[in-house]
This record gives sequence, C-alpha cells and structure tokens, in this order.
Amino acid sequence: MASPRVSLRKKLFVSIYLILVGILGISFVLPAKLVVEPSQIDLPADGVSRIPVRVQVQMPFTRRVLFPHPRIFVQIVQGIEFVNLFPSGEVRLGDRGTSYFVKSRAAEGEGVIRFKVHNAAAAQVRVFTHTVNTDSKQDGFPDAFKLTSFTDRENFRRAFALVAGFQSVQESPDWPPAHHDGAGLVCFALREALRRHSETWQKRFGGPGPVPSVEKYNFPTTPLGEKIFRTREGAYLPTDLAGGVFSEYVDVATLKQFNVTFIGRARAQVQRGDLIFFSTPWVRSSPYLVMILLQDASNSASGESSSVVYYRENISAGPAGVKEIRLATLEQDPDPRLRPVESNRFFLGFFRLKVLN
Repeated sequence: MASPRVSLRKKLFVSIYLILVGILGISFVLPAKLVVEPSQIDLPADGVSRIPVRVQVQMPFTRRVLFPHPRIFVQIVQGIEFVNLFPSGEVRLGDRGTSYFVKSRAAEGEGVIRFKVHNAAAAQVRVFTHTVNTDSKQDGFPDAFKLTSFTDRENFRRAFALVAGFQSVQESPDWPPAHHDGAGLVCFALREALRRHSETWQKRFGGPGPVPSVEKYNFPTTPLGEKIFRTREGAYLPTDLAGGVFSEYVDVATLKQFNVTFIGRARAQVQRGDLIFFSTPWVRSSPYLVMILLQDASNSASGESSSVVYYRENISAGPAGVKEIRLATLEQDPDPRLRPVESNRFFLGFFRLKVLN
C-alpha cells in the first residue's frame, strides 16, 4: 500500500500534467492573429514601383515555442494582371516575421492579396494601381508601355522571333487572314509576344522550351489596352486612347512612320526582333517591305547564321506566304534592290520597335 506522501506526490504530478496538457490544448484552440502591414497600397501603374509588406503572427507562447517558424500561404486572389508579388512561393515566418514586395504591373486596376497562417483568420492587402501618362521621349508612347527591364526585353525578343518564325512553318489560325501581309506579321507577332505564355500558348507556337512571359504587363491588359499601334504623329496624350490615335493593326507605312525607331544602316547594335525596311516603289500595293530578324546580327559571326522572316506577296517567284531566309543569303539576293547593304539605295536600314526603346 502506497504511503500518503507517495500518493500525494502522484496526485501532484497528475495535476501538473493535466494543467500543462490543458495549457497546450488551449494554445492550439486559441486562434493566432495574422498582422499584415500595410493593408492598403497605392502604386503607379508603371511596372516598376514596388513596396514592402510586413507579415507577422501573434500566437500563444507555447505554440510559438513548439512551432517557431510556421508556413505562410499567400495568393493573389484578384487582379493578377495588375500586381506581382515577391517571393511567390511558400515562405516560413522568421522570429520577427517576414517581408514580401508588392510590385505594380503597367495597367490600372485593383488587386487583392490573401495571406494565411495555421488557424489564424486570413488577412488581405488591397492594391490600387494608377495610370502613368508620361511620355519622356515624346515619341508617341507612354513610358508605362515601354519594356524597361533587360529581362522583359529579352523575353519579348525571344517570343516575338519565335511567333514570327513559326509562321513560315505553319501559319497560325489566330492570325486574321485580312492581315496576312508584312505589317500584319509584325503586329500579330508583337501582340502574341506580349501575352501571358501559358502552356496553351507554348503549344501554339512549338517552342523548343518554355518561353517566359513579359512581367511588366500581359496583352490585352496593357497601358494602351488592345490597341497598341500608333497611327499619327505627336507625343502621347491621355486623350489619345479615346481619340482613335491607336489601332489593333496598322499598314506597313504606319508601322514604319510611328511605331519604330531608326537604328542605322550598318549591322552594329542590331538584335533579334529588330526590323529591316526596304523602299519598294515598284510595288503598287505597298510602299515598303518589312523583315524581322530572328537572331542577333551585330557582328559578322552571328550575321552568317542569322535569319529573317517576311511576308512575300503572290509573285512569279512563288505563292504568297511567310518565308524565312538567311541574312547572308539575302545579302547576295538575285534582286539587288532587296539586299540589306549600305550601297543599296532601296535598303532603308534597321529599325527597333518602340516598345523596346
């Protein structure tokens, strides 16, 4: 038979155990509190501006001791076309919480970001992006439309060349037959290059591997909407969008006059996705011929392997359609008027789309 002292000690241990279990149980039942600051953000829709968001969790002491670094789940539940979030994957909270960066895209709208940790009530951050109408280069396009980061420009060039080159293999059913011409090829490839590159997009154009999307914005949610080609002279004004200054497609003369920037007549500085223009006074249907460079051609080594694509009209040399030809071969073309060499007066030079300037 146990002594009264042993029995008392046993009861004491049991009581302490039950108290600890109770405290632990209560700590798991009591909800944690998720604190996110700020809860509302205003950013210019320029694709560059960003602001930090601080995330902290207030929870009972015992649970914090047992689970000091809980996982946080975050999702953009509204307006993914207006905002970006970094980091985008799963994050564990540190001793002092963690920080995210909310970055605007170049389109005006509202986004909602949802944060969740354990059994804490979800917290949300509302993000409002506002249009920026500056045209610092006075070239007819708002700064927000320009791809200013190196990564965005490279991703655009790669996608633009991929889409244009694919048309020489198999013309896309999404390319409107009414725009099957040289300018139409450029317009179609540009629009597609600015879209979000989903798995469906990748399959449509048969790329050798994943082609990253442009981060700043995704067509058709652009600072200019779906009408991204300028049709008349002048610096950009907010009233241009409602005034018919921009269009979904343009002809080759309008493309050259208002939508590209002259680089030069030599191959120095020429990159994939740049355009070549020729004057074609002998062709009644069009004053210019435009070609798209599929690879960099700024030096002799890359120029030998570089190709161009262009839309050839229905002529005696063959049926109409998109054709691909090596730049080196083009420089020796039987028709000297189509050689991209400085001695050819019909060769107008190399040009760059203003979205890249």
